[in-house]
Amino acid sequence: MSESLLVKTARGAGWAIGWRWATRVLGFVNTLILARLLVPGDFGLVAIATGFSQSIQAFSSLGIDEAVIRQQSASRATYDTAFTINLIRGLATALVVALCSWPVANFFGDPRLAPVLWALAGCSLVTAFENIGTIEFRRDFAFVQEFKLLLLPRIASILVTIGTALTWQSHWALITGIATNQILGIGLGYVMHSFRPRLGLSAWHDLASFSFWSWSISIALMVRDRVDGFVIGRFLGLARVGTYSVGAELATLPTYELAAPLARACFPGFAAAARSGTEAAATYLRILTSVSLVMLPAAAGVSLVAAPATVVALGRGWDGVTGVVQILGFPGALVVLGFVSSTFLSAHGLLRQGFVISLLSMVIRTIAAIALVSLFGLTGAAAAHALTLTFENCSYMFITFRRFDISALAFLRLIWRGLLATAAMAAVLLVTHLGDDIGNPLRALTVGVVTGAAVYGSTLFGIWFACGRPIGGETDLIALVVRMIPAPVLAWCAARLGFPGPG
Repeated sequence: MSESLLVKTARGAGWAIGWRWATRVLGFVNTLILARLLVPGDFGLVAIATGFSQSIQAFSSLGIDEAVIRQQSASRATYDTAFTINLIRGLATALVVALCSWPVANFFGDPRLAPVLWALAGCSLVTAFENIGTIEFRRDFAFVQEFKLLLLPRIASILVTIGTALTWQSHWALITGIATNQILGIGLGYVMHSFRPRLGLSAWHDLASFSFWSWSISIALMVRDRVDGFVIGRFLGLARVGTYSVGAELATLPTYELAAPLARACFPGFAAAARSGTEAAATYLRILTSVSLVMLPAAAGVSLVAAPATVVALGRGWDGVTGVVQILGFPGALVVLGFVSSTFLSAHGLLRQGFVISLLSMVIRTIAAIALVSLFGLTGAAAAHALTLTFENCSYMFITFRRFDISALAFLRLIWRGLLATAAMAAVLLVTHLGDDIGNPLRALTVGVVTGAAVYGSTLFGIWFACGRPIGGETDLIALVVRMIPAPVLAWCAARLGFPGPG
């Protein structure tokens, strides 16, 4: 991959991660407020309904956007075909969700599920008309445009959700927020991009091969991701589904919120390299190394300060959340590595391997959830989830390393300083018990986070300096921080330190 393409990918990753974290911070504040206005049963009800709706969407997901991005030269017919396929998919999804509303409500013994599913069916109907032209924002690395497209509806939906929750104090506040986000997103897509799609399927053959394997993977992932909620709802009740979903979200927040936008930004870069025949394995390894240095302490830290963090975030009425967060935190460290690896395979058209991994992951998650939830409740569900995370993400890395002749030992040589610094951080927090006090949770959380960050940072860069400051993940992180500093501030600091200013 050329240096210019690497820079574009890095810049795109910055925008994508910025969007994800901006919306997540807003969403986290939203959750904190809603947790005090609504009850766990409200969250559980909506989690079941959205889980079912998203499962149907996943069942019909064909990876059309990625297939268009991978095209050597996407024509007007390609975009029209992609729009038409997405339209058919959206209409079918809406119909299936609406028809299944009463059977799902009867299965869980809660008639409130039916009207909620009708509303979500309406949302699916609206999203079927999404402007396919906005794919060019990703294909052409115009991530700042995508940032605006995704962030503005999200802000509006949060404001609407909080406002309706204050007024209604009902689960309908959550549904109203979902509808607001989707409706505004569709409208904004047509405002921001001039492309106006037409109906047509003339280019379906160009998208078929990639889409088939993408669809197969989405089916396996749909079952894998939804099995926890359905098993918990069946064995423990809807309220416990809400408890588990909130706990799982808190546990995986740092890693998933880095992994998903990073993979979204890396795909166009990896795909461009694949189209041009450029060797991208070195870039893949470079990205993997850099994110490891951020992901390792973040994932470990979540588990280590889980007790005070859950009390600060949710209050004291959410029994069982702490155990879920503690179990899922550590294996979440592998999520970013697996996401980047699966994205690399996908960009090179190697989806069959991804399907095999997804299928095995689905089977493991299903069997483990049924067995462990019945025996250990929410703790068992978290253990099943953790087992799946470990297997799946390690498998993606193994396949990628083997397929592109990347040495695992070489990777370990690049991240050993991060591993050692993370171990030092964990040891200090475990010995001092700084993250255990729930009598004064805010103080314990603050002290634990600050102490952990200080120990990790000082250990990592201390070892790095002792090793002679080799080129690696530390170098990339420093360069990223420098790029984020405004030029006038950087020039002022350079002048005070006696260094030449930028440029």
